[in-house]
Amino acid sequence: RVQRLAHHTRADELVDAVGRAHQRGARVVTFCTGAVVAAEAGLLDGRPAATHWNAGDEFARRYPLVRLDPCVLYIDDGDVLTSAGAAASIDLSLHLIRRDFGADIANTVARDMVVPPHRDGGQAQFRSQTSTNFAARKQIIVDATGVLLQPATIDVDSHNRLMGVTTDV
Repeated sequence: RVQRLAHHTRADELVDAVGRAHQRGARVVTFCTGAVVAAEAGLLDGRPAATHWNAGDEFARRYPLVRLDPCVLYIDDGDVLTSAGAAASIDLSLHLIRRDFGADIANTVARDMVVPPHRDGGQAQFRSQTSTNFAARKQIIVDATGVLLQPATIDVDSHNRLMGVTTDV
C-alpha cells in the first residue's frame, strides 16, 4: 500500500470505512478508478483487479501487490469486484444482478437500459485504438467540425431522377 500522509483526510476516512465494512463481511464493488479505494484499504493485495485502461500503468506502479489485469472489463473475485470504465461498470452491475437475482432479471434490466445483457471482449479493443497524440486528435476534431459546419444543399431534381417511382404492387 502507498504510505499515507501524516494528517487524516476524508479520503482516509473512506478507505478506512470500506476496509471495516469488508471486515464485517460486506461485498466491496468498485467502478472504474474506484479500485484505488479498495487497493488503499489493502483489499486487493494478491488479488486480481481491473481499473480503467488509462489509469492502469499508474495503478500498477502504486499497487504492486495487486494482480492488475488491464484487458478485462471487470473481475469478480468473490467478495471484492472491480470494473474498468463507465460502460464496464454497467457490465459489472448487470453481472451482480445476474449473480444475485438470476439471468431473467438481469436481462430485463439490460433491456430497460438498452444495453446488451453481457458483452464479450475486453479493454484491449479500446486501448489499441486510442492515440496518445492529443495534438493530432484535436486537429481531427477541428477539421471534422469545419466540414460539418458547411451548408448542405440538395439538388431535388437529381434526387428525384435517382429515386424513381415504383408502381409494382
